[in-house]
Amino acid sequence: MKKLTLFLIPVLLLVISCSEDKDELPVSYLNGTYELAYENTDRGLWYIDQLNFSSNGTITRQGLVRIAPDGADLGWYSYSEGSYSVRGEEYRVDVESIYQMEFESEEFYVPLEELVLLEDYNPGPQVGNLRQEANGKIIAISFPCNDMFNSGVNLICLGEQKYAMVN
Repeated sequence: MKKLTLFLIPVLLLVISCSEDKDELPVSYLNGTYELAYENTDRGLWYIDQLNFSSNGTITRQGLVRIAPDGADLGWYSYSEGSYSVRGEEYRVDVESIYQMEFESEEFYVPLEELVLLEDYNPGPQVGNLRQEANGKIIAISFPCNDMFNSGVNLICLGEQKYAMVN
């Protein structure tokens, strides 16, 4: 019995010390602009999802419309502001405000100042994964399907999205 006790004490200490050693990874921040482009062949337009990361932890997300993926901006279909953090591959976004086109609008884009603030918009934090590829020139972002991207009208599950750095 004494030998069993002497054996169990170090094992218990090891288990306790390992379970309490859950040091969180440091928070890191991106700095730069990344874009993901979708072509709408019916309209001859490109819809650009642009993420602007600041090293202070703020993020803006712009929904832009262009004639070509790298062309001039014609206008906006959405705009949001918030904060973000990256801890290892865990990516967290807290949207503080989101602007979108009028629901009844027949336009495909409008000037930024014509976007309308969504009142009482509080989706809570979205937590997913962010991986960097090609030495940080590409970021791959994914959210579990229970964390849905809110397009302002519909909730949809997007899967992994790859954004290319543009600056």
